[in-house]
Amino acid sequence: CDIGILVVLASDNSGWMNELKKRKLSHHFLFRTSSYIILRNGHPLLKQKEVRLSDLYQYPVFRTSYRGRLLDEYNLASGFPFYDQFEQVIYTDSMRFMYKFIERSDGIFIGSSGLHVTGLHPELSALPLPDPKIRWEYYYIHRPDYRFPKIASDFISRLKHVVNEELPCGPEPSPR
Repeated sequence: CDIGILVVLASDNSGWMNELKKRKLSHHFLFRTSSYIILRNGHPLLKQKEVRLSDLYQYPVFRTSYRGRLLDEYNLASGFPFYDQFEQVIYTDSMRFMYKFIERSDGIFIGSSGLHVTGLHPELSALPLPDPKIRWEYYYIHRPDYRFPKIASDFISRLKHVVNEELPCGPEPSPR
């Protein structure tokens, strides 16, 4: 792997940065997003004028589980303060399964953005999470001695361009 994209909960940022230092990986900020609720078109929440965090708890929530992978001791959403409030939590390591299940149920997923959800999955909608303090930071990581070929540099440039066109991004975090 030449480069990787890392998505971390902004509040968990320092833990990830320490882990990257231990593994001798360089990281570079890309952009910041707010969280979104991914749900099926026709979901009861879409009929409400205002969605509160407490409105979500009655619905099953999906979480991703990446057991057996390099960083399996970490969960991307470990810092979410409210998962224990849900009546039912469903773990999956298949995003394809999860999206298909959401299309056919009242289950929801809390994602790091709403970018391209409806374009890739026309049966789904994305609502901003009612808690604006929960933000995600995207970084690209690489070995310190990595020499970027043109294709990798073009990829990073294109990614920044697409995101800047599609999402309101927050400023780069201050150095820690």
